[in-house]
Amino acid sequence: MVDSGGLMPFLLDTQYRSHPVIAEFSARTFYAGKLKSGIKNEDRKQIRGLPWPNHQSPIAFLQSDGQEEEEGESKYNPT
Repeated sequence: MVDSGGLMPFLLDTQYRSHPVIAEFSARTFYAGKLKSGIKNEDRKQIRGLPWPNHQSPIAFLQSDGQEEEEGESKYNPT
C-alpha cells in the first residue's frame, strides 16, 4: 500500500484508451468494478488490412520475428 502522504486519494474513474472489453478486466480485477469506459465498443475499430482471427474479440496475439529496439526509455518492435 502506498502512503498517501496525508493527501486524500482521488480515483480517476473513466478510461478512454483501451477497448471497453479489455478494460473490463482491469475494472473488475483491480478497481472493484469502479472503473468505467468513456468509449463504446464501436468506437474502437479493428485494424484494416490485418486478417483478424476472431471478429467477436478485440484481442489478437500475433507472431513478430523482429528485434525489440529502444527509443529513450520506451521499447518497440518495428516489424
